Amino acid sequence: ESELSNVADTLDTELYRIGKTIKSSITPSVSYNSTDDYFLQRSGILASASFEFAGLGGDEKFLKNYYSFSYFYGL
Repeated sequence: ESELSNVADTLDTELYRIGKTIKSSITPSVSYNSTDDYFLQRSGILASASFEFAGLGGDEKFLKNYYSFSYFYGL
């Protein structure tokens, strides 16, 4: 549950819901890690992707995606 208040007059109120709203979402994710060390990576790939689906219940309805990719190569 979140609440939006004290909104400026210049804000588009059609995009933002004033007052209390409820978000119900699910976030499946996948990750890949081929680095040589967990704390101090010197070589390998670290990648992940996730999608948040909101709208299963509650007031909020959206889809948000997250991506992360890192490549390590020791000098």
